[in-house]
Amino acid sequence: MNEERISLASIAGYGEEKEEARKLIDILKNFDTYKSQGASIPKGLLLCGEPGVGKTMFAKAISTEAEVPLYEFDADESENEEETVKGLKQLFEKAKESIPSIIFIDELDELVSSTDSAGFYGFQSDYSRKTLKTLLTEIDGIDSSDGILVIATTNSKRTVPHALIRSGRLEKQITFNYPSTEDRAAIASLYLEKANAKGIDPKDVARKTNGFTGADIKSLINVSLIESIRQRKPLSIKIISTVIPTIRFGEIKKESKGGAKDSVCYHEIGHFLAQYALTGEIGSISVENYGSVAGYVTLDDEFEMPFKPKKDERSAKAILDSIVVDLGGMAGEDIFLGERYCGSSSDLSSAFEKIMVVMSNGALGFEYLPSFDAERQSRGMVVRMQQPNKNNADIRCEKIIEILNEKLAVSKEYVRKMQNLGRTIFPMLKEKESLTIEELSAIVEDYRKEHPDEISA
Repeated sequence: MNEERISLASIAGYGEEKEEARKLIDILKNFDTYKSQGASIPKGLLLCGEPGVGKTMFAKAISTEAEVPLYEFDADESENEEETVKGLKQLFEKAKESIPSIIFIDELDELVSSTDSAGFYGFQSDYSRKTLKTLLTEIDGIDSSDGILVIATTNSKRTVPHALIRSGRLEKQITFNYPSTEDRAAIASLYLEKANAKGIDPKDVARKTNGFTGADIKSLINVSLIESIRQRKPLSIKIISTVIPTIRFGEIKKESKGGAKDSVCYHEIGHFLAQYALTGEIGSISVENYGSVAGYVTLDDEFEMPFKPKKDERSAKAILDSIVVDLGGMAGEDIFLGERYCGSSSDLSSAFEKIMVVMSNGALGFEYLPSFDAERQSRGMVVRMQQPNKNNADIRCEKIIEILNEKLAVSKEYVRKMQNLGRTIFPMLKEKESLTIEELSAIVEDYRKEHPDEISA
């Protein structure tokens, strides 16, 4: 039974998702009315999205507001295949005893994943196949008039077999993306209120937490509150700002012996200058050490999200132009130090992924489309894609190198033109290890007055 009293009102943001949830809640609360008029209610709902975005909370909120029992299946409690199959059957039998009711299966992809470790579709272990067969049989055994709603969550919809999400099974789907700035402000407001924090604008927290899930923001406010109590100070945006990197990178700050290295400082300055030249906007710089992260640059206090090619709506040109910023760190090392260090691997990975996405969408020409020589499953159908031509790999490799060289040259030109500004920033960054947008804006403005011809933006 549902013990946690979570309601939609206790979940901040996600307006459109809540509206969809309310439709299901109305059906469950007025089940007899819908049934008497011959309406077939949905059998299943699949909640999709990254970990921490609130999928489990939504499922429990639907149960709470509909005032119906929730029967939850915990795969972790099953030690083997036989127990899993038996547990699923018992769950459905139990749900039929008190209708309307909800069956909740968290992390469905862990039970019935249809991909192998390399990401190829169509692969299933014996465990997954038998679990899937059991689920299909039990869901098909539910009549639309039974009043049982199956809710499942998944971190990756593409790993869920199509047989489960066709009409008549988990036919309704809600996808939870990372919270928008507006949603993050609402989430921050909720947890700031619970922390009895005064004088903090939730919008300031939202601007600083791009890419955070609701769970991340909850953790941020809690850890910040603990820190404020430890310091015997009121919770403030300053304290929250110092905690953000710890939540973002999952690492505590580590003091560098002798301070930040020159190479790290000039690397991040290179990113800053390339970003400023390309966008005209000033970000903040940090060379504080958080685990494997030696430094980073943010724009308008918003950390750039990891590149999400499937959701990215920028033009191919805009995506490729952003590589100039990715390679800014390498350009900074070249211009300021005359040699390269080993801190650009993640920058190159980002640049490479962007090029691959643009190529895969045909934006650079069909000759650069990726080669496929493997069977893949798409909406229940197995298709075989052949490589466009024999030299496809060589052509793509040459193009990737061409783009990287081209964007690095642009980045180096930007950094070279503003290198005196970079040298002005260096001693301050070296000493403080972190410069805010306000501090950098003042430096740039003063420098612009004295050297107007050297500022690119």
